[in-house]
Amino acid sequence: MKKKYVRVTYAGFFLFAEEVPHLYIEYIAKQGGYRIISAGFWNLDDEGLAVCYGESVGLRVKSRPDDTDALREFLGQNAEAIHGEKGATK
Repeated sequence: MKKKYVRVTYAGFFLFAEEVPHLYIEYIAKQGGYRIISAGFWNLDDEGLAVCYGESVGLRVKSRPDDTDALREFLGQNAEAIHGEKGATK
């Protein structure tokens, strides 16, 4: 199942199921006073880390190159801690 996201100012991300239209999240974001930065799809890669890609045709907004890093930070994913690299604590 594909998972969607909308990235907004201040709040970070709205993450939701494929069945929910991006336009519904746009409405919620606007009600909260947030501006949409980017949108698209996301999944977990083979290592369990979030990856963003694609675009929202309905919103006419694409994913940005920094969305993956920002979503990982939003989710509290830290590649060093997950893989035990560079002296990270487990």
